[in-house]
Amino acid sequence: MSKPFPDSVIPIAGQRYIFQAYPKAAWVANVHAAQTVTLSRGRRSSVVRLVELPVEERRPILHDHIANSHARVGNLFVTTGLVDDPTPQGVAAAADRIAVFRVAPV
Repeated sequence: MSKPFPDSVIPIAGQRYIFQAYPKAAWVANVHAAQTVTLSRGRRSSVVRLVELPVEERRPILHDHIANSHARVGNLFVTTGLVDDPTPQGVAAAADRIAVFRVAPV
């Protein structure tokens, strides 16, 4: 199952991030091809850049995201096949398989 777009923007340590939760998600390829994207929530929308983090920078962000989320978030990564272990350490160890983007102003 592939999602065409991310489900939510997650605030962590004063920044906003979007995580790939599904393998081969079309929106990740679209972000790679575009210079800007439009994020929408309800009637509000904003044009932003999504900056993909290098693998080593993803690890602590993924760890914090899972450590501070409901257990179902880690389990989602297992269900979609991106990780084997839903713990913060397990998800961080799979950083090479999970695209993480920082939301940046245009």
